[in-house]
Amino acid sequence: MIAYPYSQAAQFVPRDFIWMYPALLMMLSFIVLAACVAQAARGERKLFGTIGLWFAGISFAVIGVDYFVQLQAVQPALLRSGEAAGVAVLSQYNPHGVFIALENFGFLAMAVSFAFLGLALGDSKTERATRWVLLTASALAILAFVGMSVYFGLGIESRFEVSAIMIDWLALVASGIMLAFVFRRSSAPPD
Repeated sequence: MIAYPYSQAAQFVPRDFIWMYPALLMMLSFIVLAACVAQAARGERKLFGTIGLWFAGISFAVIGVDYFVQLQAVQPALLRSGEAAGVAVLSQYNPHGVFIALENFGFLAMAVSFAFLGLALGDSKTERATRWVLLTASALAILAFVGMSVYFGLGIESRFEVSAIMIDWLALVASGIMLAFVFRRSSAPPD
């Protein structure tokens, strides 16, 4: 725990920021996966795929901007004498700051996209299982946000962020593997 104005965080630069680079790549992978699901959707499910892709885009944009600000503004400010207080509200170390709020919104948008992407999937056994994973993850993340907001109120801090990251990334790993099999089968040349 680092105390306000988080100037002591300079000792953790760049170590505490390195994870954001692969996280941005994972977010890019998510938007590509959502585009593939939207493109593969058929008939009346096409609309669900499109809506899911839009929410995936919102998630990517919000989290991308959030992490980019950390890397390009907060990190250098922490290293410069006298600038740390100016970025305290933006810092990932601030449990009531912009970073946590944007992450909460971004991962909540990702959870909403899961619901629509799940509804866009077809009826094969693997697609039904993937739909179940995505809908369950969506419901868990949304319920976690509502429940924690009611229980903790303004003291939610990073509790939802940690829960949402765990739920969303586990769902992405599982659904990504399952969707690889779905897309492999659908792109295989006919015998």
